Amino acid sequence: MTHDRVMRFVPVFDTHEQASRFATEQALAWLGPGASGFCGSAQPQE
Repeated sequence: MTHDRVMRFVPVFDTHEQASRFATEQALAWLGPGASGFCGSAQPQE
């Protein structure tokens, strides 16, 4: 048995930018709280 997923993106988007924004928001929602804070938050090492 597998747990494969089929994803369907609705509505149809007018622009690539709208589709990209929707996909990013959905991915971050799927990952959960705090997922968007990983970029640029690393402290430089000495």
